[in-house]
Amino acid sequence: MNVVRQLPRAIAAFLAIAGAVEARAALVQDQVVGPAARLAQYVVSPHGERLATILPAQGKVSVLIDGAAGPAFDEILQVHADLQWPGSSASAAGTQLVVLSADGSRCAYLARLGQECVLMVDGKERRRMAAPGAAGGSSWHLAFTGDGGKHVVFFRGDQSPAELWIDGEAKPPLDAPGLVCSRDGARYAYPATVAGRQTLIVDGADAGYFAAQPQFTADGQHLIAIGTSSRGQSLLADGQPLYTTRTIEQQQVAPVGRGVVTVAVFYYDPLDPWWRPEDRPQVARYAALYPHGNGDFVAVNGEPVLFTRGTGAKIGRVIYSADGRHYAAVCTKGDVQYVLLDGKRGGEYSAVEAASLMFSSDSTRFAYLATKDGRRYAVVDGKLSPMPDGTTVVKFSTDARHVACYGAEVVVDDQATGLRGAGTFSPDSRHFLVAGWKISDQKTGLYLDGRLIYENSDGVTAWAFSADSRHLYWLAGEPDDKLDDLTDFVTYVDGRAVSRCYDVPAAGQLVKAISQAHDTDHGRESAVWTLAPDGAVVSLGPVGDRVLRTWVHPPGDTTIADVFEPRPSPTAAPASPPNPDDFAATMTRLHNQLMQQAAAKEADAAGSASPAPSQP
Repeated sequence: MNVVRQLPRAIAAFLAIAGAVEARAALVQDQVVGPAARLAQYVVSPHGERLATILPAQGKVSVLIDGAAGPAFDEILQVHADLQWPGSSASAAGTQLVVLSADGSRCAYLARLGQECVLMVDGKERRRMAAPGAAGGSSWHLAFTGDGGKHVVFFRGDQSPAELWIDGEAKPPLDAPGLVCSRDGARYAYPATVAGRQTLIVDGADAGYFAAQPQFTADGQHLIAIGTSSRGQSLLADGQPLYTTRTIEQQQVAPVGRGVVTVAVFYYDPLDPWWRPEDRPQVARYAALYPHGNGDFVAVNGEPVLFTRGTGAKIGRVIYSADGRHYAAVCTKGDVQYVLLDGKRGGEYSAVEAASLMFSSDSTRFAYLATKDGRRYAVVDGKLSPMPDGTTVVKFSTDARHVACYGAEVVVDDQATGLRGAGTFSPDSRHFLVAGWKISDQKTGLYLDGRLIYENSDGVTAWAFSADSRHLYWLAGEPDDKLDDLTDFVTYVDGRAVSRCYDVPAAGQLVKAISQAHDTDHGRESAVWTLAPDGAVVSLGPVGDRVLRTWVHPPGDTTIADVFEPRPSPTAAPASPPNPDDFAATMTRLHNQLMQQAAAKEADAAGSASPAPSQP
């Protein structure tokens, strides 16, 4: 039996107080952001800035945002938190109860009250409508545009066309596949049918033309789309054609500025009646660059830059460098693949790992993984380096001087490390961290520059270097030192354990989110454990009957060098007998006494004479 379920509320209060005590000792700040309740459900913004708690009580249900309760409703309805039509390739899988903007600054949800549905945005009612039927709200879409949630968009995905509301105002009905927005969320566009005519709605107004696959340039100033006519397809910029060809197979905008790259199929025969007389200058220009027959080409801002030269090869994935000045494409011809880099053809391979194509952050270097004669290689700036079978990732350091490959044995600058796991360079490129295990002895944990700095047979959940590379944080699950069947999630900084939360059954859904981490530039983070811009690690987790948001600030008396000779953790039990005048020691003694009492009551109830747990 789990003893913690039988503990009196005093122990839960103790856990929260103890967490605050160690927080002060370790430069940690806590904020209560909700209850750790068994029936509660949780939604966390992508970087942990906001926690939404859906809490039922007395036959009603409320949404708490960082602990502040909203109105009571009969039901909170499930919605799709995306802007794409159901079944489209960009549509998000699954539904959720509360939608938070990417930066956590805004919140929206759909609730049922009697026979009506209420759209709540930022704590205020924005719209009422008839409650849905048996389908519930699961076919309804609710989402914010941009990281800051510039606009809130709401539509029903079970209707075609769909009723659409933006910022609470009705707009022309939405056609498939859905709505797109600029990166800052300020601008939006979508297909619609107005007076029986297909068109694009841009920023709420009829654009006067229809085109597929609309997307905004990186600066948000122009709308790129593909127009179709009896003559073929045209790449359009704000409705004006940049070029026309038979088929445009893919397009993507540059990561900066106004650039756009497309992959298209070109037929250059000037006698083809498909071409109009005014098209012939374009035909002649393309044909001069592409004299060997029909096939694929890549155009940048309407001008051809990469060709397959009539070889019959098909162009696959195309990527930009970070500065938008370089382009790379994977080409396939029969059973051979190769890479075109700025128009130059690389070597031939039996397979090129398209997902591995990578430019360095300064756009000066380029790498990918490929297979040739049954062996795996990293191709870095055109040079082949043998890699272990199973290698899936190639990564540059920030300064582009170092290259790491992992997925099988980790290899750094062509040197095998004897480790397996995920790798991360520090921002200053001086350190390399592996979260994984040593192949020779299977010791699992964190390895910094090849040395084991933290051992944990269950591995490490998340980790991050500080922006200045002076500190190293990580999060790991560890057995509770007082309850065998309880797990503590402990945050370390520079080798010190500085804060913890508890895997209690009442907050199981929130604890599950701790393990849902994703890779970042200099670590692996999750919505409930992330590195803030000010250098603090922000985490969410249950402590007793409350959920705390905890800020762990870089300490002034440690650096990353301390991980090799860790100092005693301030959360560790004292080596000497507790001082009655010491508050933390008093809380520890109180905790032990309450534990004994709880265990004794459990033993009495079972008719057993089992002794109470001993003092640690």
